[in-house]
Amino acid sequence: MAKYLIQVKGLRELNKALNQLPEAVRGDVLEDVLTETAKPFAEIAQQHAPVLTGFLKGSIGVVTEFKTSKSVQVAIRAGAINRPPYGFYQEFGTAQHGAQPFMRPAWDALKRRAPAMIRAALRKRIAQAAAAIGRRGSA
Repeated sequence: MAKYLIQVKGLRELNKALNQLPEAVRGDVLEDVLTETAKPFAEIAQQHAPVLTGFLKGSIGVVTEFKTSKSVQVAIRAGAINRPPYGFYQEFGTAQHGAQPFMRPAWDALKRRAPAMIRAALRKRIAQAAAAIGRRGSA
């Protein structure tokens, strides 16, 4: 399946805020933010997924592929990992049938809003983590 990378430069403030959190919490914050902001993409993909049996539509979801305290990779998946790439065949078509895109329409619908969605989720989640740490520290 195609992968897209959103790269945002000039995030010194983000690094500073994350570095004020305990290392054990940083990866969780990043994972929560990326998962939260990927869910609307998955929901739109489900709305556009072709339905014959419902398997493809039901298999679309957000998964964490990799996580450390400094790096997290979250993906929107369609189809079973150990099966033929049915989602790929539907998205791009084959020699036997034309493409029935479902992931691309989701990307097209939200790609311009994605950085703002991530920024808002980061602010919220970092503040929540800092407040939780403050409560634990004062208890």
